[in-house]
Amino acid sequence: NFLKNYGGGEQAIIDQVKVDQDTAHTLDQAYYTAFPLVKEYQRWVTNELTLKGYVENLYGRRYYMQDPRWFYKASNYVIQGGCADLVKSKEIEVHNFLKDYKTEFVLPIHDELVFSVPDDEVWLVPELQKIMQDVGDYLKWIPMISDIEYTKTNWADKEDWK
Repeated sequence: NFLKNYGGGEQAIIDQVKVDQDTAHTLDQAYYTAFPLVKEYQRWVTNELTLKGYVENLYGRRYYMQDPRWFYKASNYVIQGGCADLVKSKEIEVHNFLKDYKTEFVLPIHDELVFSVPDDEVWLVPELQKIMQDVGDYLKWIPMISDIEYTKTNWADKEDWK
């Protein structure tokens, strides 16, 4: 899925899935048949790069690219870069929300945020989840799902929040 969404072609399928050329071609064609808008998105990205020399994510961050051999990477930059910017904006929102509480935002790990929540502030956890899932200003048509895991010992012992 990610390979195709981010512009990987038949050779990438061969290299990563370890199949022959005919199978890679069949998988490539079947993916675009099942998800034609992915191909449309990739064409849009290529057109933007060709016309402007850059593409922008939802936050307006520009990704400049001149060499057409690397245009396939831009599809990933737009999506992943937009997601990274979204998480950063949520970090700021969470920081501001927690100013009057003992709960601490400890650190981000890729697309996860780690908090230290004292027992008397456990009620804040659903509030933090609401903040993380409220992306209406940016992604009105795509729901943001924020799962919660917790541990009282270490990260390796995480459990789903109930």
